[in-house]
Amino acid sequence: MKIRKFVLKTEKVIDRLLGVYNNRLPATDYLPLKELGEKYGLEIVTDASSESEETEFDRPSAVQVKIYSPLLASELAVYPPEFIKESNVERLVLCTNLRSLHHKVSGLADMGPFKIDTLFLDLSHAERNWHFSRRAFHHELYHAIDFSDSMEGYVDTNWRKLNSEDYKYFANEENFVATEINTPGFLTVYSMRSALEDKAELYSYLIMDHAAVLNRCRTDEVLARKVEHLKQMLRQFSTHCDDTFWDKMQNRADQLAKIKGGRKSNKHVPPNKTHL
Repeated sequence: MKIRKFVLKTEKVIDRLLGVYNNRLPATDYLPLKELGEKYGLEIVTDASSESEETEFDRPSAVQVKIYSPLLASELAVYPPEFIKESNVERLVLCTNLRSLHHKVSGLADMGPFKIDTLFLDLSHAERNWHFSRRAFHHELYHAIDFSDSMEGYVDTNWRKLNSEDYKYFANEENFVATEINTPGFLTVYSMRSALEDKAELYSYLIMDHAAVLNRCRTDEVLARKVEHLKQMLRQFSTHCDDTFWDKMQNRADQLAKIKGGRKSNKHVPPNKTHL
């Protein structure tokens, strides 16, 4: 892990020498987000758009930014600033109509050499599907963690072994939705696309619905194996992911469940996505 951190730090030095950081997007002038960015060492962007074939997005409205700002602050508050730094995320781009390779998505993690490590977050669901919007942030954050926690980056051959022997990940239009399911080992249809998405979906649920996931684990051996493996990887990644952290997530999930109970929920919403 120390070697991986050294490699990532060296990459950023090279990126600066190559002028990668000269291509910044305009930082937000919305004061609550400016202060949030300063606290967590993040560049937060709210006034940018892109027509790139790889990543397309539009500027969010002032109302969307105002609605999303406290939501983002509450989800970042889950972590100390040091943890966000360990994830190597440098920038949050808040946008609408986010598309990756012409597919509409709710979030996108763009990590790697010769780029500013960025999470793109679509604000379209913040008011209507507030719980999903919160979970989407943690889903994308985990993609950054996943990229940064080992020398192999996103490659993880061990995760596939946690599934039943006959299961193979597959990606198609039918599992490009975040519908919740009871299939052993999986929490959503979207998690069945790849190990990459499976881990990110599980992590986001552990942050947002911790007690519910543990309850599933009582009768789902595959899911229980995944939870234990994921927590073990996170403990190796950061000293902040100890038992105390997960106790806080369980207490927090209880509070969010009470709030969620008083709102309308829509489980058939667009999923999060990262480059596979």
